[in-house]
Amino acid sequence: MLERLFKDLGSRFSDENDLSDLTWALAKNSETFLKSLVEFFNFHIDQEVPTEIIREYPLKEGSRPDFAIVNGDVLFIIENKIYDRNYHFDQYAKSSAPEGKKIGGFGIIVNHTIDNDSKRIAQENKFKVVTWNSLCKFIESRLAVKNFDTESENCVRAYLQYVKEVCSIMEIKKICFDTLSSLFQFNRLIKKIINEFQRDGFECKLHKPSRANGESWSGQYFSLNRKGAKTVIYPFFGIYYGEEPPTIYFAFEKDWCRDIYLKYRGKKKENDLYYIEVDDWEVSFCLDEDKFAEFRKASLEKQEVILKDFFNKVLDEIAQHI
Repeated sequence: MLERLFKDLGSRFSDENDLSDLTWALAKNSETFLKSLVEFFNFHIDQEVPTEIIREYPLKEGSRPDFAIVNGDVLFIIENKIYDRNYHFDQYAKSSAPEGKKIGGFGIIVNHTIDNDSKRIAQENKFKVVTWNSLCKFIESRLAVKNFDTESENCVRAYLQYVKEVCSIMEIKKICFDTLSSLFQFNRLIKKIINEFQRDGFECKLHKPSRANGESWSGQYFSLNRKGAKTVIYPFFGIYYGEEPPTIYFAFEKDWCRDIYLKYRGKKKENDLYYIEVDDWEVSFCLDEDKFAEFRKASLEKQEVILKDFFNKVLDEIAQHI
């Protein structure tokens, strides 16, 4: 029950502050979880002095990183990011600890792949960059060897369910479309592709309206815009499985993607990856039938490659009109 409870909480309390608050509360109340967090970041602490975790620790210049693990007079700074890509590497590296304290290391934990420029800046400022997925796996390895007492273990297992929900960490299995469960796996995979998408000058985030799933379609909406621009479009990426053969497609609907709809209305375009269909409500970029057949027979790894290629090529096509 506790694990289901925390998973449900993840669907409601899902922003970075919520995740930071729950992580802080667990580390504050479970010595073994705090110790595991220290080991995960490979922070070198003095075992002879007390260690505690403090939320939004104030540094001299007014910076307030998400966590500070305080070990005597040494601080270890940790920043939490889910989809926000403002990492504060330079800001925290240039900040000073309060009187009588010193900074012993920096870490940042994200749920996405950071770009190469950000990796370089992180290295220059001696930040250890890790992911929430790798933390979950590390904690699970500790659970496997009974590293926690019974009370902590139950809380930690529930916490992992929460993290996986908030950070969209999902186990994905090969998609066959010969069982209903494959629709579940398909939605997980396209959610993963949307979450991991990066393109210079663009912002992309999952959007969760009720119309994402219907009688004959299932998928995910996402927001897409140029950085700093006020105009945002909300395309759909999913699968149609009505009376006609199933089709993996993008939909640019005229209410949420009006400019794209108007640009492609009446156009017919085909290549070796997709073709375009238009009706009174939407412009659809549909995965080529031969590619779809290849997708159905492929391994999970190849399925992901096909969908990522489709995703990127469609966005290449429409990017000039955003």
